[in-house]
Amino acid sequence: MRMQKVGFPEQLQRIHAFAGILEATRCCIALCERLIEKDLVSHAWESFGNVVEELSQSHPVLFINMDCDNSVVIRDLLYEQMRPRAASNRYYNVQIFIHIRSIINLLFGPGRLSESDPAPDQSLVTQHIESVTSGLSMPKIATFRRMYGDGARSGSTNWIEVAVEAIGALMELPQARWFIYNPELSLVGYRSMVKHPMWFSKIEEKARGGQYTMPMQFKADIALVFKNARIVNKADSLPYADSIFVEGQFDTLWPAIVRTFQRNAKGPVPK
Repeated sequence: MRMQKVGFPEQLQRIHAFAGILEATRCCIALCERLIEKDLVSHAWESFGNVVEELSQSHPVLFINMDCDNSVVIRDLLYEQMRPRAASNRYYNVQIFIHIRSIINLLFGPGRLSESDPAPDQSLVTQHIESVTSGLSMPKIATFRRMYGDGARSGSTNWIEVAVEAIGALMELPQARWFIYNPELSLVGYRSMVKHPMWFSKIEEKARGGQYTMPMQFKADIALVFKNARIVNKADSLPYADSIFVEGQFDTLWPAIVRTFQRNAKGPVPK
């Protein structure tokens, strides 16, 4: 066996070839394009970020100088995936945005790569992330409780409209992401486990279409969403835990729907 001395450029080139960051980036993008479940997409980007972080610690020379042809391609691919999610307030898009942004920071630093790139407004980026991920990012829930809480009279007098506002407030919760859309589109074999599928956007559509005549019909469909979620998910899973949390939030909104219905049922107060 013969030892061979190589200079820094050769070392850098070999590490680039070994690390395969460009190929890994393309692989992650291709994988995410095939995934239907948004939560899996977020996990894929998180895993890729962990790989990059481990590389930055085990091969720090890789990150001394990223001024190579591959770096520009990698940067452009990552920004192409991050830009559409930068203005989104959906929970899963925010999580993906954070993962990709951390990868870019690890590879290229928080600043600009070249003079032609626009300077990022770090304060706006941080403000956007904090506003969407913080516990205060539930304005619809807060507004609903102010308008329809005990003694409040400023909200709608139509119980259907109140129910629609309630379902809209629930759908804003990050924990409700599992229950908004048709689960049959993202879970193979769902029909074999659940006889009567139900989801929030369908309930909202039924309410707007006048298909509910009593509040209990509306509540029965809401309860069906959580029942189905607990049938198809294990008790120690995140969707199961989120179903309990969101159901608890609905229980706090439900009395306002009932009060509005009862006021209308009694009719106007005689003068």
